[in-house]
Amino acid sequence: MKRSNWGKIFNKNYLTIYKNILTPKRTKREVAIIEKVLKLKKKDAIFDLCCGHGRHTNALAKKGYNITGLDSCKYFLQVAGKEKTKAKFIYGDARKVNKIFQPNSFDKAYNYFTSFGYFTDKQNEQIIKGVSATLKPNGLFLLETINPFIVYKKGILKVMATYPDGKVVDINKYNHKKKRIFHHRTADFKNIKTQYDFVTRVYTPYEFKTIGKKYGLRVKKIIDENLTPLTKKSFRMIVLFQKK
Repeated sequence: MKRSNWGKIFNKNYLTIYKNILTPKRTKREVAIIEKVLKLKKKDAIFDLCCGHGRHTNALAKKGYNITGLDSCKYFLQVAGKEKTKAKFIYGDARKVNKIFQPNSFDKAYNYFTSFGYFTDKQNEQIIKGVSATLKPNGLFLLETINPFIVYKKGILKVMATYPDGKVVDINKYNHKKKRIFHHRTADFKNIKTQYDFVTRVYTPYEFKTIGKKYGLRVKKIIDENLTPLTKKSFRMIVLFQKK
Protein backbone atom coordinates (compact mmCIF):
# COMPACT_ATOMS: atom_id res chain seq x y z
CA MET A 1 0.00 0.00 0.00
CA LYS A 2 1.43 3.35 -0.96
CA ARG A 3 2.23 5.67 1.89
CA SER A 4 0.43 8.51 0.09
CA ASN A 5 -2.90 6.74 0.64
CA TRP A 6 -2.67 6.63 4.43
CA GLY A 7 -3.78 10.22 4.86
CA LYS A 8 -6.83 9.56 2.69
CA ILE A 9 -7.94 6.56 4.72
CA PHE A 10 -7.04 7.28 8.34
CA ASN A 11 -8.40 10.75 8.97
CA LYS A 12 -11.50 12.55 10.25
CA ASN A 13 -13.66 10.91 7.58
CA TYR A 14 -12.56 7.48 8.83
CA LEU A 15 -14.15 8.14 12.21
CA THR A 16 -17.33 9.28 10.46
CA ILE A 17 -17.39 6.26 8.13
CA TYR A 18 -16.96 3.78 10.98
CA LYS A 19 -18.95 5.64 13.63
CA ASN A 20 -21.94 3.32 13.32
CA ILE A 21 -19.67 0.26 13.40
CA LEU A 22 -17.20 1.12 16.15
CA THR A 23 -19.86 1.69 18.79
CA PRO A 24 -19.26 1.78 22.56
CA LYS A 25 -21.12 -1.55 22.78
CA ARG A 26 -18.77 -3.14 20.27
CA THR A 27 -15.72 -1.70 21.98
CA LYS A 28 -16.89 -3.07 25.33
CA ARG A 29 -17.36 -6.53 23.80
CA GLU A 30 -13.94 -6.46 22.10
CA VAL A 31 -12.18 -5.26 25.26
CA ALA A 32 -13.70 -8.21 27.12
CA ILE A 33 -12.31 -10.52 24.42
CA ILE A 34 -8.85 -8.97 24.69
CA GLU A 35 -8.93 -9.35 28.48
CA LYS A 36 -10.05 -12.97 28.34
CA VAL A 37 -7.86 -14.24 25.49
CA LEU A 38 -4.70 -12.50 26.72
CA LYS A 39 -5.54 -13.24 30.38
CA LEU A 40 -4.64 -9.68 31.28
CA LYS A 41 -3.35 -8.82 34.73
CA LYS A 42 -3.01 -5.37 36.27
CA LYS A 43 0.77 -5.84 36.57
CA ASP A 44 1.16 -6.59 32.84
CA ALA A 45 2.82 -4.12 30.49
CA ILE A 46 0.40 -4.11 27.54
CA PHE A 47 0.99 -2.92 23.97
CA ASP A 48 -1.80 -1.83 21.59
CA LEU A 49 -0.27 -2.00 18.11
CA CYS A 50 -2.01 0.39 15.66
CA CYS A 51 -4.20 1.78 18.43
CA GLY A 52 -6.02 4.25 16.17
CA HIS A 53 -8.10 6.74 18.16
CA GLY A 54 -7.58 4.69 21.30
CA ARG A 55 -10.96 3.06 21.79
CA HIS A 56 -9.47 -0.15 23.20
CA THR A 57 -6.43 1.53 24.75
CA ASN A 58 -8.41 4.04 26.79
CA ALA A 59 -11.05 1.50 27.77
CA LEU A 60 -8.37 -0.78 29.19
CA ALA A 61 -6.58 2.14 30.87
CA LYS A 62 -9.83 3.07 32.61
CA LYS A 63 -9.89 -0.46 34.01
CA GLY A 64 -6.50 0.12 35.59
CA TYR A 65 -4.23 -1.59 33.09
CA ASN A 66 -0.74 -0.34 32.23
CA ILE A 67 -1.03 0.16 28.48
CA THR A 68 0.85 1.83 25.63
CA GLY A 69 -0.65 2.56 22.22
CA LEU A 70 1.27 3.11 18.98
CA ASP A 71 -0.13 4.61 15.77
CA SER A 72 1.09 6.41 12.66
CA CYS A 73 -1.87 8.83 12.45
CA LYS A 74 -1.28 12.00 14.46
CA TYR A 75 -4.95 12.98 14.26
CA PHE A 76 -6.05 9.68 15.80
CA LEU A 77 -3.54 10.10 18.62
CA GLN A 78 -4.86 13.60 19.31
CA VAL A 79 -8.39 12.17 19.58
CA ALA A 80 -7.14 9.36 21.83
CA GLY A 81 -5.33 11.78 24.14
CA LYS A 82 -8.46 13.84 24.76
CA GLU A 83 -9.85 11.19 27.11
CA LYS A 84 -7.08 11.98 29.60
CA THR A 85 -6.56 8.41 30.78
CA LYS A 86 -3.25 7.03 32.04
CA ALA A 87 -2.60 5.28 28.71
CA LYS A 88 0.60 6.25 26.94
CA PHE A 89 0.28 7.14 23.25
CA ILE A 90 3.25 7.12 20.90
CA TYR A 91 3.49 8.23 17.29
CA GLY A 92 5.37 5.74 15.13
CA ASP A 93 5.45 3.24 12.27
CA ALA A 94 4.35 -0.32 13.05
CA ARG A 95 7.14 -1.61 10.82
CA LYS A 96 9.70 -0.09 13.19
CA VAL A 97 8.35 -1.40 16.48
CA ASN A 98 11.66 -3.00 17.45
CA LYS A 99 13.40 0.36 16.95
CA ILE A 100 10.85 2.28 18.99
CA PHE A 101 10.74 -0.04 22.01
CA GLN A 102 13.42 -1.91 23.89
CA PRO A 103 13.52 -5.73 23.73
CA ASN A 104 11.33 -7.50 26.28
CA SER A 105 9.26 -4.38 26.99
CA PHE A 106 5.79 -5.95 27.10
CA ASP A 107 4.02 -8.92 28.66
CA LYS A 108 1.05 -8.78 26.30
CA ALA A 109 0.31 -7.18 22.92
CA TYR A 110 -2.61 -7.02 20.53
CA ASN A 111 -3.57 -5.74 17.08
CA TYR A 112 -7.32 -5.39 16.52
CA PHE A 113 -9.84 -4.63 13.76
CA THR A 114 -7.90 -5.59 10.62
CA SER A 115 -4.97 -3.28 11.32
CA PHE A 116 -2.49 -5.74 9.81
CA GLY A 117 -1.69 -6.54 6.19
CA TYR A 118 -1.38 -3.16 4.48
CA PHE A 119 2.21 -3.52 3.30
CA THR A 120 4.35 -5.91 1.27
CA ASP A 121 4.70 -9.45 2.62
CA LYS A 122 8.21 -8.64 3.80
CA GLN A 123 7.09 -5.50 5.60
CA ASN A 124 4.10 -7.25 7.15
CA GLU A 125 6.45 -9.88 8.51
CA GLN A 126 8.69 -7.12 9.85
CA ILE A 127 5.79 -6.02 12.05
CA ILE A 128 5.39 -9.49 13.58
CA LYS A 129 9.15 -9.74 13.98
CA GLY A 130 9.13 -6.41 15.81
CA VAL A 131 6.32 -7.41 18.14
CA SER A 132 8.14 -10.63 18.97
CA ALA A 133 11.28 -8.68 19.85
CA THR A 134 9.40 -6.37 22.21
CA LEU A 135 7.61 -9.20 24.02
CA LYS A 136 9.04 -10.77 27.14
CA PRO A 137 9.66 -14.55 27.14
CA ASN A 138 6.30 -16.37 27.14
CA GLY A 139 4.57 -13.10 26.25
CA LEU A 140 1.30 -13.22 24.31
CA PHE A 141 0.27 -11.45 21.10
CA LEU A 142 -3.34 -11.35 19.89
CA LEU A 143 -3.94 -10.52 16.22
CA GLU A 144 -7.55 -10.01 15.08
CA THR A 145 -8.47 -9.79 11.41
CA ILE A 146 -10.89 -10.92 8.72
CA ASN A 147 -11.49 -14.66 8.32
CA PRO A 148 -9.85 -15.58 4.98
CA PHE A 149 -12.45 -18.23 4.24
CA ILE A 150 -15.20 -15.59 4.19
CA VAL A 151 -13.16 -13.55 1.71
CA TYR A 152 -12.67 -16.57 -0.57
CA LYS A 153 -16.41 -17.22 -0.59
CA LYS A 154 -17.60 -13.69 -1.37
CA GLY A 155 -14.96 -12.70 -3.93
CA ILE A 156 -16.40 -9.30 -4.86
CA LEU A 157 -18.35 -7.23 -2.38
CA LYS A 158 -19.94 -3.81 -2.81
CA VAL A 159 -20.82 -1.86 0.32
CA MET A 160 -22.59 1.49 0.49
CA ALA A 161 -23.23 3.55 3.60
CA THR A 162 -25.03 6.86 3.92
CA TYR A 163 -24.50 9.59 6.53
CA PRO A 164 -26.15 12.94 7.30
CA ASP A 165 -23.51 14.82 5.30
CA GLY A 166 -22.51 12.28 2.67
CA LYS A 167 -22.04 8.68 1.58
CA VAL A 168 -19.31 6.08 1.00
CA VAL A 169 -19.20 3.31 -1.59
CA ASP A 170 -16.64 0.52 -1.25
CA ILE A 171 -15.95 -2.03 -3.98
CA ASN A 172 -13.78 -4.84 -2.65
CA LYS A 173 -12.32 -7.47 -4.96
CA TYR A 174 -10.32 -10.46 -3.79
CA ASN A 175 -7.42 -11.67 -5.95
CA HIS A 176 -6.68 -15.32 -5.17
CA LYS A 177 -3.27 -15.29 -6.85
CA LYS A 178 -2.02 -12.24 -4.96
CA LYS A 179 -3.91 -13.14 -1.75
CA ARG A 180 -5.09 -9.57 -1.43
CA ILE A 181 -8.30 -7.58 -1.29
CA PHE A 182 -8.20 -4.61 -3.66
CA HIS A 183 -10.40 -1.85 -2.29
CA HIS A 184 -11.77 1.09 -4.23
CA ARG A 185 -13.46 3.69 -2.06
CA THR A 186 -15.53 6.66 -3.17
CA ALA A 187 -16.30 9.10 -0.38
CA ASP A 188 -18.63 12.03 -0.89
CA PHE A 189 -18.91 14.37 2.09
CA LYS A 190 -20.42 17.84 1.90
CA ASN A 191 -20.38 17.57 -1.91
CA ILE A 192 -16.62 16.95 -1.93
CA LYS A 193 -15.90 13.65 -3.67
CA THR A 194 -12.65 11.72 -3.24
CA GLN A 195 -11.65 8.36 -4.67
CA TYR A 196 -8.74 6.20 -3.62
CA ASP A 197 -7.49 2.63 -3.65
CA PHE A 198 -5.86 0.52 -0.99
CA VAL A 199 -4.89 -3.10 -0.56
CA THR A 200 -5.20 -5.58 2.31
CA ARG A 201 -3.21 -8.82 2.44
CA VAL A 202 -5.30 -11.81 3.54
CA TYR A 203 -3.43 -14.43 5.60
CA THR A 204 -4.45 -18.01 6.28
CA PRO A 205 -4.02 -19.75 9.65
CA TYR A 206 -1.20 -21.81 8.13
CA GLU A 207 0.63 -18.68 6.98
CA PHE A 208 0.39 -17.12 10.44
CA LYS A 209 1.79 -20.30 11.96
CA THR A 210 4.69 -20.27 9.49
CA ILE A 211 5.50 -16.59 10.00
CA GLY A 212 5.18 -16.86 13.76
CA LYS A 213 7.58 -19.80 13.90
CA LYS A 214 10.08 -17.82 11.82
CA TYR A 215 10.20 -15.11 14.49
CA GLY A 216 10.00 -17.15 17.65
CA LEU A 217 6.23 -17.12 18.11
CA ARG A 218 4.10 -20.22 18.58
CA VAL A 219 0.43 -20.13 17.64
CA LYS A 220 -1.46 -21.25 20.75
CA LYS A 221 -4.91 -21.12 19.21
CA ILE A 222 -6.98 -19.70 16.39
CA ILE A 223 -10.58 -18.82 17.18
CA ASP A 224 -13.37 -16.54 15.96
CA GLU A 225 -15.20 -13.53 17.38
CA ASN A 226 -17.33 -15.83 19.53
CA LEU A 227 -14.22 -17.41 21.07
CA THR A 228 -15.09 -20.69 19.40
CA PRO A 229 -12.93 -22.65 16.91
CA LEU A 230 -12.55 -20.90 13.56
CA THR A 231 -14.77 -22.26 10.79
CA LYS A 232 -15.48 -21.29 7.19
CA LYS A 233 -18.60 -19.47 8.43
CA SER A 234 -16.79 -17.36 11.04
CA PHE A 235 -16.60 -13.66 10.17
CA ARG A 236 -13.51 -12.68 12.19
CA MET A 237 -10.30 -14.54 13.00
CA ILE A 238 -8.30 -14.22 16.21
CA VAL A 239 -4.77 -15.61 16.28
CA LEU A 240 -3.04 -15.97 19.64
CA PHE A 241 0.75 -16.19 19.54
CA GLN A 242 3.10 -16.93 22.39
CA LYS A 243 6.77 -16.06 22.42
CA LYS A 244 9.03 -19.04 22.95
